[in-house]
Amino acid sequence: MNKRRIILFTACIILVAILIGAAIMLMKRDPIAPYQSYVGSKYQLNQDSLVTYDINSYHVTFITDNHYYTHIFYSEPGDSIINHLYIPRGTPERKRVYWHTSSKNGSVMFTSILYDEAIDHITVKAVDSQEMREELKPIRYNDTRFVIAVSDRIERNPVDITGYSKQNEVVYRNIKEEYNKELFKR
Repeated sequence: MNKRRIILFTACIILVAILIGAAIMLMKRDPIAPYQSYVGSKYQLNQDSLVTYDINSYHVTFITDNHYYTHIFYSEPGDSIINHLYIPRGTPERKRVYWHTSSKNGSVMFTSILYDEAIDHITVKAVDSQEMREELKPIRYNDTRFVIAVSDRIERNPVDITGYSKQNEVVYRNIKEEYNKELFKR
Protein backbone atom coordinates (compact mmCIF):
# COMPACT_ATOMS: atom_id res chain seq x y z
CA MET A 1 0.00 0.00 0.00
CA ASN A 2 2.87 2.36 0.82
CA LYS A 3 4.47 1.73 -2.59
CA ARG A 4 1.22 2.68 -4.34
CA ARG A 5 1.03 5.95 -2.42
CA ILE A 6 4.63 6.77 -3.26
CA ILE A 7 4.06 5.99 -6.97
CA LEU A 8 0.82 8.03 -7.01
CA PHE A 9 2.48 10.94 -5.21
CA THR A 10 5.46 10.84 -7.61
CA ALA A 11 3.13 10.74 -10.62
CA CYS A 12 1.23 13.78 -9.29
CA ILE A 13 4.48 15.70 -8.76
CA ILE A 14 5.62 14.88 -12.31
CA LEU A 15 2.23 15.95 -13.72
CA VAL A 16 2.36 19.27 -11.82
CA ALA A 17 5.93 19.87 -13.06
CA ILE A 18 4.85 19.21 -16.66
CA LEU A 19 1.88 21.58 -16.31
CA ILE A 20 4.07 24.32 -14.80
CA GLY A 21 6.63 23.86 -17.59
CA ALA A 22 3.90 24.08 -20.24
CA ALA A 23 2.48 27.24 -18.64
CA ILE A 24 5.94 28.86 -18.59
CA MET A 25 6.48 27.91 -22.25
CA LEU A 26 3.14 29.46 -23.20
CA MET A 27 3.93 32.67 -21.32
CA LYS A 28 7.34 32.95 -22.96
CA ARG A 29 5.95 32.19 -26.41
CA ASP A 30 7.60 34.22 -29.14
CA PRO A 31 5.10 36.94 -30.11
CA ILE A 32 6.33 37.11 -33.71
CA ALA A 33 6.34 33.33 -34.29
CA PRO A 34 2.99 33.20 -36.15
CA TYR A 35 4.04 36.13 -38.34
CA GLN A 36 7.51 34.72 -39.00
CA SER A 37 6.07 31.36 -40.04
CA TYR A 38 3.60 33.18 -42.33
CA VAL A 39 6.34 35.07 -44.25
CA GLY A 40 8.83 32.20 -44.15
CA SER A 41 12.60 32.50 -44.05
CA LYS A 42 12.89 35.18 -46.76
CA TYR A 43 12.31 37.93 -44.19
CA GLN A 44 13.63 37.99 -40.63
CA LEU A 45 11.09 39.94 -38.61
CA ASN A 46 12.33 42.26 -35.87
CA GLN A 47 10.51 41.52 -32.59
CA ASP A 48 11.32 44.99 -31.20
CA SER A 49 9.36 46.63 -34.03
CA LEU A 50 6.09 44.78 -33.38
CA VAL A 51 3.07 47.05 -32.78
CA THR A 52 -0.55 45.83 -32.75
CA TYR A 53 -3.77 47.84 -33.00
CA ASP A 54 -7.33 46.61 -32.50
CA ILE A 55 -9.66 47.91 -35.20
CA ASN A 56 -13.27 46.70 -35.30
CA SER A 57 -12.40 43.42 -33.52
CA TYR A 58 -9.51 42.72 -35.91
CA HIS A 59 -5.86 42.87 -34.92
CA VAL A 60 -3.66 44.94 -37.24
CA THR A 61 0.01 44.24 -36.58
CA PHE A 62 2.97 46.19 -37.95
CA ILE A 63 6.44 44.58 -37.99
CA THR A 64 9.69 45.60 -39.71
CA ASP A 65 12.05 43.01 -41.19
CA ASN A 66 15.79 42.83 -41.85
CA HIS A 67 15.32 44.59 -45.24
CA TYR A 68 13.49 47.47 -43.48
CA TYR A 69 10.22 46.51 -45.16
CA THR A 70 7.08 47.12 -43.16
CA HIS A 71 4.79 44.10 -42.91
CA ILE A 72 1.13 44.60 -42.04
CA PHE A 73 -0.84 41.60 -40.82
CA TYR A 74 -4.60 41.54 -40.39
CA SER A 75 -5.74 38.87 -37.92
CA GLU A 76 -9.12 37.73 -36.72
CA PRO A 77 -9.84 37.64 -32.97
CA GLY A 78 -8.64 34.01 -32.87
CA ASP A 79 -5.25 35.26 -34.12
CA SER A 80 -5.52 33.55 -37.52
CA ILE A 81 -3.84 35.75 -40.14
CA ILE A 82 -6.23 36.65 -42.94
CA ASN A 83 -4.26 39.28 -44.86
CA HIS A 84 -0.62 40.32 -45.22
CA LEU A 85 0.95 43.30 -46.98
CA TYR A 86 4.57 44.29 -47.14
CA ILE A 87 5.66 47.81 -47.94
CA PRO A 88 9.24 48.46 -49.15
CA ARG A 89 11.06 51.31 -47.45
CA GLY A 90 11.18 54.61 -49.29
CA THR A 91 8.78 56.69 -51.33
CA PRO A 92 7.76 55.54 -54.79
CA GLU A 93 8.15 58.04 -57.62
CA ARG A 94 5.08 60.10 -58.53
CA LYS A 95 2.96 58.38 -55.89
CA ARG A 96 1.02 60.61 -53.54
CA VAL A 97 -1.22 57.96 -51.98
CA TYR A 98 -0.85 54.19 -52.02
CA TRP A 99 -3.90 52.11 -51.20
CA HIS A 100 -4.90 48.46 -51.10
CA THR A 101 -8.14 46.67 -50.28
CA SER A 102 -9.03 43.06 -49.65
CA SER A 103 -12.08 41.44 -48.16
CA LYS A 104 -12.88 38.53 -45.90
CA ASN A 105 -16.22 37.46 -44.44
CA GLY A 106 -17.96 40.61 -45.68
CA SER A 107 -15.46 43.03 -44.15
CA VAL A 108 -13.19 45.14 -46.33
CA MET A 109 -9.65 45.77 -45.10
CA PHE A 110 -8.45 49.14 -46.37
CA THR A 111 -4.79 50.11 -46.13
CA SER A 112 -3.45 53.43 -47.34
CA ILE A 113 -0.12 55.23 -47.13
CA LEU A 114 -0.03 59.00 -47.37
CA TYR A 115 3.27 59.93 -49.05
CA ASP A 116 2.38 63.54 -49.90
CA GLU A 117 2.83 65.86 -46.91
CA ALA A 118 0.20 68.22 -48.39
CA ILE A 119 -2.42 65.56 -47.61
CA ASP A 120 -3.40 65.86 -43.95
CA HIS A 121 -6.25 63.33 -43.92
CA ILE A 122 -8.41 61.34 -46.32
CA THR A 123 -11.96 60.15 -46.69
CA VAL A 124 -13.18 57.05 -48.51
CA LYS A 125 -16.56 56.68 -50.17
CA ALA A 126 -18.83 54.21 -48.41
CA VAL A 127 -21.31 51.84 -50.03
CA ASP A 128 -24.09 54.33 -49.25
CA SER A 129 -22.11 57.07 -51.11
CA GLN A 130 -21.34 58.88 -47.85
CA GLU A 131 -17.76 59.79 -47.03
CA MET A 132 -16.18 57.71 -44.28
CA ARG A 133 -13.81 59.50 -41.96
CA GLU A 134 -14.37 58.25 -38.40
CA GLU A 135 -13.71 54.62 -39.38
CA LEU A 136 -10.34 55.51 -40.89
CA LYS A 137 -7.58 55.19 -38.29
CA PRO A 138 -4.42 57.23 -38.92
CA ILE A 139 -1.33 55.36 -37.71
CA ARG A 140 2.25 56.58 -37.79
CA TYR A 141 4.75 53.72 -38.01
CA ASN A 142 8.43 53.90 -39.07
CA ASP A 143 8.09 57.53 -40.17
CA THR A 144 5.26 56.54 -42.53
CA ARG A 145 1.66 57.74 -42.33
CA PHE A 146 -0.77 54.84 -42.68
CA VAL A 147 -4.55 54.99 -42.75
CA ILE A 148 -6.25 51.72 -41.81
CA ALA A 149 -9.91 50.68 -41.77
CA VAL A 150 -11.82 47.43 -41.45
CA SER A 151 -15.47 47.88 -42.28
CA ASP A 152 -18.33 46.40 -44.25
CA ARG A 153 -19.19 49.91 -45.50
CA ILE A 154 -16.16 50.55 -47.73
CA GLU A 155 -16.95 50.67 -51.44
CA ARG A 156 -14.48 48.43 -53.30
CA ASN A 157 -15.28 49.13 -56.95
CA PRO A 158 -14.12 51.78 -57.34
CA VAL A 159 -12.30 52.85 -54.19
CA ASP A 160 -12.96 56.59 -54.14
CA ILE A 161 -10.36 58.43 -52.02
CA THR A 162 -10.31 62.17 -51.37
CA GLY A 163 -7.33 63.83 -49.68
CA TYR A 164 -7.63 67.06 -47.72
CA SER A 165 -5.11 69.64 -46.57
CA LYS A 166 -4.96 70.93 -42.99
CA GLN A 167 -7.26 73.74 -44.14
CA ASN A 168 -9.79 71.09 -45.31
CA GLU A 169 -9.25 71.87 -49.00
CA VAL A 170 -9.36 68.99 -51.49
CA VAL A 171 -5.77 68.39 -52.64
CA TYR A 172 -6.06 64.82 -53.95
CA ARG A 173 -8.61 62.60 -55.67
CA ASN A 174 -7.85 59.20 -57.10
CA ILE A 175 -10.95 59.29 -59.33
CA LYS A 176 -10.90 62.37 -61.51
CA GLU A 177 -14.25 62.25 -63.23
CA GLU A 178 -17.67 61.33 -61.95
CA TYR A 179 -18.19 57.57 -61.90
CA ASN A 180 -21.67 56.29 -62.68
CA LYS A 181 -22.13 52.79 -61.26
CA GLU A 182 -25.44 52.39 -63.08
CA LEU A 183 -23.60 52.17 -66.42
CA PHE A 184 -21.87 48.98 -65.32
CA LYS A 185 -24.76 47.08 -63.73
CA ARG A 186 -26.19 44.14 -65.63
